[in-house]
Amino acid sequence: MVHTQTSVKKRKKHRPVLTSTPLGNPGVAPKTSQSGTSVFDDSNSLYSTEKQFLVALRCLEPLPKKWESDHTLSCKAFTDLATCILQCSQGKLPDCLSQTDIPVEAVCLMRQGHYVQAAKICHGYAMEMGFSLVETHLTHMTRCIAQLKTWLERLSAIETLSVRTHRVSQSLSLASLELSDLSSLVLWPAVIGETQGLLSRLEQDIDIRRQILVKTASNCTTAESAHRLALVWHHLGTLVRWTALTDMVDHILIAIYKK
Repeated sequence: MVHTQTSVKKRKKHRPVLTSTPLGNPGVAPKTSQSGTSVFDDSNSLYSTEKQFLVALRCLEPLPKKWESDHTLSCKAFTDLATCILQCSQGKLPDCLSQTDIPVEAVCLMRQGHYVQAAKICHGYAMEMGFSLVETHLTHMTRCIAQLKTWLERLSAIETLSVRTHRVSQSLSLASLELSDLSSLVLWPAVIGETQGLLSRLEQDIDIRRQILVKTASNCTTAESAHRLALVWHHLGTLVRWTALTDMVDHILIAIYKK
């Protein structure tokens, strides 16, 4: 008896071939990005260049008020210092030194009858307090200058990003652009120039004040000289004007809001 051997073919499972083409409906081409700058021109995106520009522009608003406030406080502190030096040169206890501020060493000397030595300690302590207070206000004014520099650097970086983004958009021949070309703002170069000029005046202001402060101790020995130095200190504040810069920034904000 002849046995016929039948061959049984095993079905092999074919695994799908991995390709770089994404899975989807057959015959439908994958959608490509229509905008090379969608990251920047999305109005709802936190990374919108225009929004960053607006936020940065508004950061200027508190700086003029801060500078004016620190300058006013420095004027009062310097006037008190000049008066203190004048009174010390006349051998009087300075008005800025209250009874609670008198050093313990001076109080002990007064009780022992050593009024001259006690007065010298009070004079030194009062002048040290006066110089320290003026220096504190100058430090605050210097910080305001640093904040203005940071403001300009931030705006310059955003403006540069806007120019590059606008060029990319033009090269892609986009039909519509949600991102405004901030570089087209006529006042922007003027803002840079005015800010740089203002920074130069502010730094010069601080330098002059420090020179005056160094010579204060020797130049306030008479009422006339003390009064004159106090007037000079006050007058320096009138030479610094923020109005031109703030007006330009306001015009830019209005121009952007109208778009």
